[in-house]
Amino acid sequence: MTLRAVLVASLMILAAPAWATIYYVSRSDGGDNFNGTEQTHTTGSTGPWKTIAKVNAGSFRPGDFILFKRGDTWREQLTVPGSGGAGNPITFGAYGSGARPIISGATLLTSVALKWTLAATGTNEYYAELAAGGDPGLALPNALWVDGHCAVAGTVGALSNHQWAWGPASAGGSFNTVYFRDDSGDPDTTGVTIESGARDRALDVNGRSYVTVDSLDLVQNNSTWTGVLAVRDSTHIIVAKSAVHEGYYANIHVYTTGRDTTEILLENNDISNSHYSSQLVFDGAVGNNVQHNRFSGSTGPNADFIWLTGRSNNNVIQNNALVGPVRNGIYIKAGSSSNVVRYNTMFAMGSTSAAVQIRGDSAACNDDKVYYNVILYAGLAIQTDGDFGSGNDGTVIENNTIYSSGDGENGIHVNHTNTNVTIRNNIVVVGAGDALSVNPSSTAGTTSDHNLMRNNSGAVVVWGASNYTLAQLSSYVSASGQDGASITSDPLFVNAAGGNFQLQAGSPCRDVGVNVDLTRDVLGVPVPQGSAPDIGAYEFAGPKPPTAVIIKS
Repeated sequence: MTLRAVLVASLMILAAPAWATIYYVSRSDGGDNFNGTEQTHTTGSTGPWKTIAKVNAGSFRPGDFILFKRGDTWREQLTVPGSGGAGNPITFGAYGSGARPIISGATLLTSVALKWTLAATGTNEYYAELAAGGDPGLALPNALWVDGHCAVAGTVGALSNHQWAWGPASAGGSFNTVYFRDDSGDPDTTGVTIESGARDRALDVNGRSYVTVDSLDLVQNNSTWTGVLAVRDSTHIIVAKSAVHEGYYANIHVYTTGRDTTEILLENNDISNSHYSSQLVFDGAVGNNVQHNRFSGSTGPNADFIWLTGRSNNNVIQNNALVGPVRNGIYIKAGSSSNVVRYNTMFAMGSTSAAVQIRGDSAACNDDKVYYNVILYAGLAIQTDGDFGSGNDGTVIENNTIYSSGDGENGIHVNHTNTNVTIRNNIVVVGAGDALSVNPSSTAGTTSDHNLMRNNSGAVVVWGASNYTLAQLSSYVSASGQDGASITSDPLFVNAAGGNFQLQAGSPCRDVGVNVDLTRDVLGVPVPQGSAPDIGAYEFAGPKPPTAVIIKS
């Protein structure tokens, strides 16, 4: 454990109000018959609790802390049993040294009483019979994890190494049976770790307010419809400095079933690897903040890092790092409006994906804003798509830096029907793709100017039914009435090959933007530094600018 982590944990405890109680939970050396208010057991009833079940059954007051021992693992679901108050949340955190405490929605199928049996000689397929419930037995799992990674499901008798499948019970058997192929030998002896989905969630926050989750490792679940961490019908919830990963459906699911789900803050978390849906799902969630998180790894098929749906309005997504590949980095749809996407860095989204997709498929998405983001190597950087005739209105795309060098990687698209779209102060440099494309049904409703647009070959702008190369930009300006103050020259990045997309002192992007009432750039530099804002996500701040946000795979 680092000195910083020790100091943070100490400050958390010192910050507890005088009337608050600090409870400790240790899987390795606790006891549910202890009082829970001491880190170690000495004599009598003093010492930490052992199980999450004890916590779930507890009654806590605003300001209380429930701290889990670092290095320990619980295979139980933590269901937050109560609410805190304004300025005095109930905090679920960590104590001790070592790795974050793990709360898992999965159950071990190796290194337990459960035994694996070879199904047939020469197949390397083994089976184990699971009771329908209990530990290690469990109801039918939707997923297996092998050494921490979600395994591919297959067919009994035709499994590849480390694939799994459900099969019939063995002769005379009356239990659920899972098959697993291990070419190294019996899974009980090869050292492989097999975990099976067992609980819908690792952490459930339902109908609560003023709750803080800090420095936990939340991993795996068995649900086909919710996340490892589920927050529903709740307000004033903070999840910080935690890892949330390996969800079967999603990692984090923030949603409503009738009550407001608002004032949720997700901050400084490491979110990775979901297997059926998106890593973060907002469904009907309003007025929340997602900031300073890192999203990476896999998602489900046709899924995204961040998905806003069901009229999830007035959310702020800022200062996050998204490292692909993925279908969409941020997907805003189904009437989700007045959201702000700003100050994010998105890297290697993939050749067929969009970094930011705003799609009004079942209901229009209106007044969403995308500004001061750095988007690198995406098949499509930003798209507003008024699909299925619903039409998006009021989309604003300003001061983004978009860069790619591959063929077929595109910049900004306005697709299907859109009205009142504003595109200003963006740097869009692509390879053999288009920097700007506006569908014929959206040209009357789109305003574009003060951008830098550049590509290597082919049409740099598609406006309605007409394509324009770099050499034809003056014809585009005359025909469309757009981009009269835009430029096409080299933006003079500090070091594009090295991942630094700040501007050199001689950049043509300096002081040629238009004032759009934004006051800071992606690094927090005040805007403007000169007579007018710079074009792109970085405001030039002198000969020694702040260090750029650089993400490498």
